[in-house]
Amino acid sequence: MSTKSKTTAKANVPLTKQTAGAVTGAVVGSMVAGPAGAIVGGVAGAMMGKRVEQGKTAIPRRAVAAVKSAAKKVQKAGAAKAIKAAGKSMAQTAKKAAKPAAKKAAPKRPAGKKAAAKKPAKKAAKRPAAKKSSGAKKTGRR
Repeated sequence: MSTKSKTTAKANVPLTKQTAGAVTGAVVGSMVAGPAGAIVGGVAGAMMGKRVEQGKTAIPRRAVAAVKSAAKKVQKAGAAKAIKAAGKSMAQTAKKAAKPAAKKAAPKRPAGKKAAAKKPAKKAAKRPAAKKSSGAKKTGRR
């Protein structure tokens, strides 16, 4: 009996690197971005697995070079300034979200000649009140 269990343990299903990459990418993608991430991660993992099976690096050298050059540009441009600007915009967004939603902002009016050219709409003229006689009964009509 022990020989049969050894033969079944050795009879594993062959698993290619492409398949392993696709499954791993799908699992990681689904954890990060849900169903759409599973699809994107699976495709990316399959592509990387195929490259590894062919004996190439998983990520092309041109892609690595492009990422490195982009990182250098960010460092030269002053990443601290970019981070501060992003922080300020997030703070402004938080302030807007903190305001009560019940208040509505007044509509903005255009400035300049166009604003002066537009005239407000005319209000409907009111009818003069009918004269009442002191001895007459009141009716439902006016």
